[in-house]
Amino acid sequence: MKDAKHKFWQAFVAQANSLARSVTGRDFANAFQRIESLLQKYGFDFCFELTEEGGDAVLVLTPEGDRAEASRIDDLLKARPEITGWRFYGRRQRKPLEDAFVFVRHVYDLDVSDATFDLRATERGQEVTMYSDAIEGLAQEAAEGLIATFLDHAVGEDIVMKKVARLIPGSGRGQLSPPELVEGLLS
Repeated sequence: MKDAKHKFWQAFVAQANSLARSVTGRDFANAFQRIESLLQKYGFDFCFELTEEGGDAVLVLTPEGDRAEASRIDDLLKARPEITGWRFYGRRQRKPLEDAFVFVRHVYDLDVSDATFDLRATERGQEVTMYSDAIEGLAQEAAEGLIATFLDHAVGEDIVMKKVARLIPGSGRGQLSPPELVEGLLS
């Protein structure tokens, strides 16, 4: 595993400039395919996202809520050399609420901008109930995935992994607006 980490980063560094140009030039498909191939070649089957931030290319390795996977990602990122033109994250980062809604629309083809929420503290952590006309009728697993996607982007995946114990799709209307939910989870 140790050798694989270093070989992965050596291979990444060799392509870093052209990959960064693809990302900042919005040729995400090309960069995505190349990074996915590198990860797989060295035995890292991580989910990831690519974006651009402040002129730098950004690679977000995401554990998808899995703590064991998070540990493996952290281990890989600790082995990373400094790479100019790149930023790396081991969890999805908090984004403006509108971006979280856009991301859900992109992934699920559903508009949940009417969402309201309830937040309930339990011994295991927070229970988040999301109410939106768009999620009514979705299968439980799909609705929970949509809520997780929204939260990962609205408050950041690390906060979700640390604080949220359960995701509940609700019917009706919640007590909290999206900004109030974010404030509640960040406090």
